[in-house]
Amino acid sequence: MSGTTPTATSSTQLLTPVFVKDDAVLRTDSDSFIYPEEYEGHLEGVLISNQEIVQRTNELAKAIREHYRSISATNHKQGIVLLNVLKGSSVFCHYLMTALSQEKQLYLYDFIKVSSYKGLSTTGEVKIQKDMSNNLKEILEGNHVIVVEDIVDTGTTLSKLLPQIERDYHPLSVEVCSMLLKRTPAALPCRIEPKFVGFSVPNVFTIGFGLDFNQYYRDLLDIWIISEKGIKYNWKLS
Repeated sequence: MSGTTPTATSSTQLLTPVFVKDDAVLRTDSDSFIYPEEYEGHLEGVLISNQEIVQRTNELAKAIREHYRSISATNHKQGIVLLNVLKGSSVFCHYLMTALSQEKQLYLYDFIKVSSYKGLSTTGEVKIQKDMSNNLKEILEGNHVIVVEDIVDTGTTLSKLLPQIERDYHPLSVEVCSMLLKRTPAALPCRIEPKFVGFSVPNVFTIGFGLDFNQYYRDLLDIWIISEKGIKYNWKLS
């Protein structure tokens, strides 16, 4: 990957996110990266390719498998529960579940909807829609839970969400697996750092692979940087 350190492979290093440099060169090869023609001019370039995301997701699955295998001997809990934070993490979570299945890791999964973004920035307010399956407590209580996120930015969402999960659903443990961790000066002083992270990325607004800008661009296969045209474009008038 252009602008990143080599991918880690040892058991300890698997927990170290791939570092995408601040001056990473964006890729724009039209033969390698595809997108709907409606997005023409909306994209600066690819920050992380689909191939790189899949490779790193497979490594995260190995790290998760090793972590919970190491602690299962003491608490006899073999499985985990993936709590998918909709909508952004749904694509990443799908790939993660496939990778975990290939690692023969037992897991359950459920969904919650959390919102803290409007446009380019986090609002600082977190809205949580609980019990989308109507039996969330039954699934989470007494189990190891992994909250699956697309990106951890300021940390506002997790700072509100994790205490609520622990208070209302009494899991055995709670960890976070995030595709991206943004290096931002706006981060909370006590930002919760995910145990499992795919990529550490610069303070830029990313789209694609589930990440959106006002609900668009989730359908991109790769992770892109949005252009000024994309930011200013009014889809309602198109």
